[in-house]
Amino acid sequence: MSTSFEQQLRESTVFSLLDSTYHTSWIKHCLTIPTNRRAKPQDGKVFEAYEDCLARLNQYRIIAGCCFVTTNNRSTQKTGKSVDFACLFHGKQTKNARGLEPAVVRDPDSNVIISQRQRDRVTRTGHDCKVVYVCSFHQRRGLWIGRWRHQDHSDNHFPLSPMYFTTHLKQVEDYQQLVELGGQYRLASVPYTEARQQFREIFRSEILIKSKQYYNLHRAAAKDVKPNDQAASLIYILEERR
Repeated sequence: MSTSFEQQLRESTVFSLLDSTYHTSWIKHCLTIPTNRRAKPQDGKVFEAYEDCLARLNQYRIIAGCCFVTTNNRSTQKTGKSVDFACLFHGKQTKNARGLEPAVVRDPDSNVIISQRQRDRVTRTGHDCKVVYVCSFHQRRGLWIGRWRHQDHSDNHFPLSPMYFTTHLKQVEDYQQLVELGGQYRLASVPYTEARQQFREIFRSEILIKSKQYYNLHRAAAKDVKPNDQAASLIYILEERR
């Protein structure tokens, strides 16, 4: 007797790693992924463009409990175009894109921080995982073809709860609706404690925006705010509370 895909999801290691808050939303999202795009892409897989390859990996990764990032985009006369998609935990060193000092530097007299680095805590994602999927353009065939350079994760960060990765969480429809409504609440200056209660009543779910993220929503919303937006948001919320 064949096992349904939903049952396979419920029996998977990834499901056991998920907080129960996300069980229903994760399964619902995975079921929207086309059948032929759920498994790990194989060597020799043909893509129309390298962006399609990344989209394919994105669909696989939310089911598998991993995350891919673009690490190399190169083009040479000899080999043509090629793009590498590696596990998020590739490499050993932190990125430090802003060129911060290795540690916080303080004035010896006042103890005031005088370095660009404001905190000693460093978030380290590099664990030297070797997983890489390469998508190369074959000029004679006019096609992008993928292959695994390494396909076995070489550390203990696989699998992880898909909701550990913000990119995955943003793909979940329930979360998208929650953020959209949260933006309306922020424009209407609704306190987080009250907004959280409304989220629970409206969505009947424990998926919630954390307080810091909630209060930062107005920054993104402010870019597109029009004079009447705040009043409109307040009217919208009052209607939701009826």
